[in-house]
Amino acid sequence: MKKYLFLRKTVLVGIFLFGLSSMAQSLVKPSQVNLHYLKTLFENSKIKIEDVAPDHLKIRQIYQLRVAVDYDKQFITFKTNYALKEKVTEQQAIALANRLNSEIPLAKIFYDKATHTMCYQYEFWIKDGFTVQGLISATDFFSRLISLSFDKDKERLIDS
Repeated sequence: MKKYLFLRKTVLVGIFLFGLSSMAQSLVKPSQVNLHYLKTLFENSKIKIEDVAPDHLKIRQIYQLRVAVDYDKQFITFKTNYALKEKVTEQQAIALANRLNSEIPLAKIFYDKATHTMCYQYEFWIKDGFTVQGLISATDFFSRLISLSFDKDKERLIDS
């Protein structure tokens, strides 16, 4: 009887450990990362690729995002811009960017005077490796931060 219980527990533990190991994701090394790799990764994750340029990808994850890898392969940058309404002054735009930066964590939001746009940027750290699911989650997270900024724009200065 004791052998049967021991065997049963051993089998259950084995099944549990096998399940954990099969769910684990492998670590992607920065040396593997380039635009072609990211394009394949996003396509496999059912994220639409809208354009491939020499220095970035344009993807659609709720919003159109530009994705690039920095020269030193330390991070993947997500960027997007949204026009401000014509009546918005430079002071209003700067005040909005400052308020959004204080209320929305992790994203960098700034006003570009030359294009009269609100610019959004998020850097996903890859220097020590990352998982595919982590990158896909970061892409979704950045899109949600953009949505949050539209919600926090009570004066409706951003032409979303």
